[in-house]
Amino acid sequence: MSLYDNQPESTTAFTALSKRMPASLAIMASVAIAGIFGPMPVSAQSDAVESDDFEEIVVTASRREERLVDVPASVSSIDPDQYEDLGLWSVEDLVAFTPGAVATRNGNPTQTAITIRGIADGGTPSVAIYVDDVPWGSAGGNQRADRQALNAGLQNLSRIEVVRGPQGTLYGANAIGGLIKYVTETPSTTDWSGGVSVDWSSNDRGGSNTLYRGYLDIPVADDKFAIGLSGFYSDTDGYVDDATRDIRNWNPFEFKGGLAKVLYTPSDRLSLTFTAMTQQIDSNNNTHILWDGTTGLAVFGDYRAMGGVDSFTDLDLDILSFTVNYDFGWADLTATTSTMDNVYAERTDVTADLGGLADAAYSVLDQVQGGPGGVAGTQLLFDLGLDTERTTHELRLTSSGESAIDWILGAYYTDEPNGNTQVITATTPVPANLSSTFADITLPNAFNEFAVFGNVTFDVSETVAVTLGVRRSEADTEFQLDAIGPINDFGMIALGQALIPSTPFTDSSENVTTYLANVLYKPSEQTSLYFRYATGYRPGGPNTPIPGASAQYSADEVESFELGAKGTALQGRIRYDAALYYQDWTDMQVPFNIGGIGITANAEGANGPGFEGTFAFAPVDNLVLTAVLTYNGLEFADDTPE
Repeated sequence: MSLYDNQPESTTAFTALSKRMPASLAIMASVAIAGIFGPMPVSAQSDAVESDDFEEIVVTASRREERLVDVPASVSSIDPDQYEDLGLWSVEDLVAFTPGAVATRNGNPTQTAITIRGIADGGTPSVAIYVDDVPWGSAGGNQRADRQALNAGLQNLSRIEVVRGPQGTLYGANAIGGLIKYVTETPSTTDWSGGVSVDWSSNDRGGSNTLYRGYLDIPVADDKFAIGLSGFYSDTDGYVDDATRDIRNWNPFEFKGGLAKVLYTPSDRLSLTFTAMTQQIDSNNNTHILWDGTTGLAVFGDYRAMGGVDSFTDLDLDILSFTVNYDFGWADLTATTSTMDNVYAERTDVTADLGGLADAAYSVLDQVQGGPGGVAGTQLLFDLGLDTERTTHELRLTSSGESAIDWILGAYYTDEPNGNTQVITATTPVPANLSSTFADITLPNAFNEFAVFGNVTFDVSETVAVTLGVRRSEADTEFQLDAIGPINDFGMIALGQALIPSTPFTDSSENVTTYLANVLYKPSEQTSLYFRYATGYRPGGPNTPIPGASAQYSADEVESFELGAKGTALQGRIRYDAALYYQDWTDMQVPFNIGGIGITANAEGANGPGFEGTFAFAPVDNLVLTAVLTYNGLEFADDTPE
């Protein structure tokens, strides 16, 4: 949550709540020339096809390696290398042809929100993001994690898995809408390999952009020890102008990162993997363009922001993980421990939203101290600092998959003590006897969760399998607010109370159970039909204690019913993946704004049907025609937050 919340998606999200959500229909089509552009993202594969354009894909979305066609869920597997030659690497680019998923950038590359099947963010993320077995971002609602989706498309990846629908049983909190999983490349213990690439492009309205990438696999000891190293650097020129100061290409950014992966296999049964990943984004200004609602035209002209004051957003991310895997023969034991540190800094001009309040506050406070008052034209800058530190441990035992009964048992714990500082500073002269720091807020907060989970799959026959799963989670959120500055001094004089009163540590605890039930029918090796019932939840927490706001917001939950079909036909020339689903979303979390202060509230909920389909046709070798169809019929049950 933020003292000042100037993000358009928050306002837009609440505006949509004042109406009945319209059904949405999206149709996309593409043509890919295999070997030049490669096939588009795949959703189902077969191991018995004659077309070379549809290769078999193995995924780990179910926490075990499976052919994608055998997974009773709606899953897409994306190969980032297929997009490299087209200059497409951001998370927005990579999910663009994924049915049911939408990634929206809010003005700069550090602020991206992801929605799957219409389950929107609302303070806390609605889509869980993983790097291998490591959860990314804050699971709580005080660190803007819902607007900071991980952009890891330039790392050395094997694939990106997008799983649609609730994944609460295997992935826990925040997988209420679905899951995005970045799967990193594993270094070879036998073969040296490496490569470098340089990409150059130019913007229609700006300068040039450069991207440098490289990787190196080093087999240190044959079949025993290997090191994989990779890195990238991207320099992107701006394309939006500052209309106030007539500065061109006002929004450049730099993006750099690297990945190191060490694999040690002392025996056929034991493997040890250490992974370190880092990313930094330095983004200047943003791409917010003011539009005239009457004329439908940009106020300052196309690609021209109001500007006048420089702003920035910086993001530094570091992930360390260590995984031990031991094969007992009858089961695999996997233990993963990880740490994540995500440091975010933002400066934004908030004069348009809070300048009038600042003028009034400074005028009253100046008069109280004997001055003339009449302060006008106060300009305000908002500085936000977020530090998310998350430690996670997971222990998982997975059956070998060689019997008629397969199972997964696991325990999970995550802990994140977080920092949140928010300062609003007046940058134009204020009365000398008053502080130019209009507001100084600190919001230390913490989140921890412990869960146990498991599922079991019964092979009822050679063609039918039934899976049942459950997860029990205990989540705890702590929150404190300290606020000082003229904003509260003014409130005490004008209203008799602080506008943003300080609070001691408050605690919010929840116990949540999520469920899974699948029925998979395999009439052939190339075809699967399935029914899936799944639930997911997103944790609640305390709110900023301001008049008119609820002290806390509750967890929301999604219950999903899904029928799906996937497979190939015509000797592999046709591939399809289709799902018909119904969702029931209760206690829906929504962002809300009271006097420029962002909070999270609960609305009654939403429900409705949906459909997703990916259809690909390879009429001749090296040519793939792909069509994606998405329909979302969610309707809100209530107009306003409770």
